[in-house]
Amino acid sequence: MAEVSHTLSGQYCHYFRPKEGAQCHPKHETHLSVEGDGDFGFHGTVPWERWQLLNFYYHVFQQSAFDPRAMLQARRSEDPGALEQYLETVVPNFQKKIGNPYLADAMFPKLKSRITFHSGRMVCYCVLHNTVGPEGLDW
Repeated sequence: MAEVSHTLSGQYCHYFRPKEGAQCHPKHETHLSVEGDGDFGFHGTVPWERWQLLNFYYHVFQQSAFDPRAMLQARRSEDPGALEQYLETVVPNFQKKIGNPYLADAMFPKLKSRITFHSGRMVCYCVLHNTVGPEGLDW
Protein backbone atom coordinates (compact mmCIF):
# COMPACT_ATOMS: atom_id res chain seq x y z
CA MET A 1 0.00 0.00 0.00
CA ALA A 2 2.79 2.39 0.90
CA GLU A 3 4.65 1.82 -2.36
CA VAL A 4 1.56 2.43 -4.50
CA SER A 5 0.49 5.61 -2.71
CA HIS A 6 4.09 6.84 -2.64
CA THR A 7 4.55 6.25 -6.37
CA LEU A 8 1.28 8.02 -7.24
CA SER A 9 1.86 10.92 -4.81
CA GLY A 10 3.22 13.21 -7.53
CA GLN A 11 6.20 14.14 -5.38
CA TYR A 12 9.83 13.49 -6.16
CA CYS A 13 12.10 11.96 -3.59
CA HIS A 14 15.48 10.27 -3.43
CA TYR A 15 13.75 6.89 -3.11
CA PHE A 16 12.99 7.00 -6.85
CA ARG A 17 16.67 6.82 -7.81
CA PRO A 18 18.20 3.45 -8.76
CA LYS A 19 19.51 1.60 -5.71
CA GLU A 20 22.86 0.01 -6.48
CA GLY A 21 23.42 -3.17 -4.52
CA ALA A 22 20.08 -3.01 -2.71
CA GLN A 23 18.89 -6.54 -1.98
CA CYS A 24 15.28 -5.47 -1.47
CA HIS A 25 14.79 -4.04 -4.99
CA PRO A 26 14.96 -5.68 -8.43
CA LYS A 27 17.64 -4.47 -10.82
CA HIS A 28 16.69 -1.14 -12.43
CA GLU A 29 13.53 -0.89 -10.27
CA THR A 30 13.05 2.52 -8.71
CA HIS A 31 9.59 2.31 -7.15
CA LEU A 32 8.76 -1.22 -5.96
CA SER A 33 10.48 -3.70 -3.67
CA VAL A 34 11.15 -7.29 -4.74
CA GLU A 35 8.10 -8.37 -2.77
CA GLY A 36 5.82 -5.73 -4.29
CA ASP A 37 7.15 -6.40 -7.79
CA GLY A 38 6.74 -10.16 -7.55
CA ASP A 39 3.62 -10.65 -5.48
CA PHE A 40 1.26 -8.14 -7.05
CA GLY A 41 1.68 -8.80 -10.77
CA PHE A 42 4.17 -6.06 -11.66
CA HIS A 43 7.03 -8.36 -12.67
CA GLY A 44 7.54 -8.46 -16.44
CA THR A 45 4.94 -5.83 -17.26
CA VAL A 46 5.20 -3.13 -19.90
CA PRO A 47 4.87 0.51 -18.77
CA TRP A 48 1.17 0.76 -19.64
CA GLU A 49 0.35 -2.39 -17.66
CA ARG A 50 2.42 -1.13 -14.74
CA TRP A 51 0.57 2.18 -14.72
CA GLN A 52 -2.78 0.34 -14.86
CA LEU A 53 -1.80 -1.86 -11.91
CA LEU A 54 -0.65 1.11 -9.82
CA ASN A 55 -3.94 2.92 -10.45
CA PHE A 56 -5.95 -0.27 -9.93
CA TYR A 57 -4.38 -0.99 -6.53
CA TYR A 58 -4.90 2.63 -5.51
CA HIS A 59 -8.57 2.22 -6.46
CA VAL A 60 -8.78 -1.05 -4.48
CA PHE A 61 -7.36 0.63 -1.37
CA GLN A 62 -10.12 3.28 -1.54
CA GLN A 63 -12.99 0.76 -1.58
CA SER A 64 -15.05 0.20 1.57
CA ALA A 65 -14.85 -3.59 1.04
CA PHE A 66 -11.03 -3.49 1.12
CA ASP A 67 -9.49 -5.33 4.08
CA PRO A 68 -5.67 -5.16 4.26
CA ARG A 69 -5.43 -8.28 6.42
CA ALA A 70 -7.59 -10.31 4.04
CA MET A 71 -5.46 -9.14 1.11
CA LEU A 72 -2.27 -10.09 2.96
CA GLN A 73 -3.70 -13.51 3.77
CA ALA A 74 -4.68 -14.02 0.12
CA ARG A 75 -1.25 -12.91 -1.06
CA ARG A 76 0.55 -15.32 1.26
CA SER A 77 -1.79 -18.23 0.55
CA GLU A 78 -0.45 -21.42 -1.02
CA ASP A 79 -3.18 -21.10 -3.66
CA PRO A 80 -1.78 -18.98 -6.52
CA GLY A 81 -5.28 -17.76 -7.39
CA ALA A 82 -6.16 -16.52 -3.89
CA LEU A 83 -5.13 -12.90 -4.50
CA GLU A 84 -7.06 -12.80 -7.75
CA GLN A 85 -10.15 -14.20 -5.99
CA TYR A 86 -9.86 -11.63 -3.20
CA LEU A 87 -9.52 -8.73 -5.64
CA GLU A 88 -12.56 -10.03 -7.51
CA THR A 89 -14.61 -9.64 -4.31
CA VAL A 90 -13.48 -6.02 -3.91
CA VAL A 91 -13.77 -5.00 -7.59
CA PRO A 92 -15.94 -7.44 -9.58
CA ASN A 93 -14.73 -8.12 -13.16
CA PHE A 94 -11.53 -6.18 -12.46
CA GLN A 95 -9.58 -8.02 -15.17
CA LYS A 96 -11.92 -6.80 -17.90
CA LYS A 97 -11.95 -3.31 -16.41
CA ILE A 98 -8.17 -2.85 -16.36
CA GLY A 99 -7.24 -4.83 -19.47
CA ASN A 100 -6.83 -3.48 -22.99
CA PRO A 101 -6.33 -5.82 -25.97
CA TYR A 102 -4.22 -3.23 -27.80
CA LEU A 103 -1.94 -2.03 -25.00
CA ALA A 104 -1.66 -5.05 -22.69
CA ASP A 105 -0.56 -8.66 -22.89
CA ALA A 106 -3.40 -11.17 -23.31
CA MET A 107 -2.57 -12.65 -19.89
CA PHE A 108 -2.58 -9.28 -18.08
CA PRO A 109 -2.74 -9.07 -15.10
CA LYS A 110 -0.52 -12.04 -14.26
CA LEU A 111 -1.42 -12.37 -10.58
CA LYS A 112 -0.98 -16.14 -10.43
CA SER A 113 2.67 -16.02 -11.50
CA ARG A 114 4.18 -14.63 -8.34
CA ILE A 115 7.64 -15.05 -6.89
CA THR A 116 8.22 -17.46 -4.01
CA PHE A 117 10.69 -16.51 -1.29
CA HIS A 118 12.10 -19.79 0.04
CA SER A 119 14.32 -18.17 2.66
CA GLY A 120 11.67 -15.76 3.91
CA ARG A 121 10.61 -12.34 2.75
CA MET A 122 13.12 -9.50 2.58
CA VAL A 123 12.31 -6.53 4.74
CA CYS A 124 12.37 -3.18 2.93
CA TYR A 125 12.02 0.09 4.79
CA CYS A 126 13.10 2.25 1.82
CA VAL A 127 9.61 3.62 1.29
CA LEU A 128 9.29 4.87 4.88
CA HIS A 129 10.73 8.37 4.69
CA ASN A 130 9.78 11.99 4.10
CA THR A 131 9.18 13.27 0.58
CA VAL A 132 10.24 16.54 -0.96
CA GLY A 133 7.29 18.70 -1.99
CA PRO A 134 7.31 21.76 -4.22
CA GLU A 135 8.14 25.02 -2.48
CA GLY A 136 5.12 27.07 -1.47
CA LEU A 137 2.78 24.14 -0.94
CA ASP A 138 1.86 23.10 2.57
CA TRP A 139 1.72 19.30 2.83
